[in-house]
Amino acid sequence: MSTIHNHSRKFANVLLSGIVSAALLLSSCSDGYSAPKAPAKPGGKAQRASSKRPGLLRLKRHAFPDVTMGIPAAYTVLLPTNWPAQGKIEWRPVGEVPFPQQIIEITSPQQGRIQP
Repeated sequence: MSTIHNHSRKFANVLLSGIVSAALLLSSCSDGYSAPKAPAKPGGKAQRASSKRPGLLRLKRHAFPDVTMGIPAAYTVLLPTNWPAQGKIEWRPVGEVPFPQQIIEITSPQQGRIQP
């Protein structure tokens, strides 16, 4: 069973890293900050870039248990603190071989959802 567990961990790490990348990309696209203004034209007044700086990106660790094998935190993912996440890992047969299924839902503050 440990070989199956090692393969599932590798698969889930790749899957969850993609989810985290998508979450961080969506988070950075909707922060409400504008790009700095264009440089001044010759002979004109200089335009000042926005004095607002983006805030810190605070992350929270979310754990997803493996309910079939009884592991309390089979996989973890770091997400922005205001992004709720829930889910679990469940082994279901695919043909004759059990295969880990990621039943995970991550929601953005704007109610966008990421589901693998």
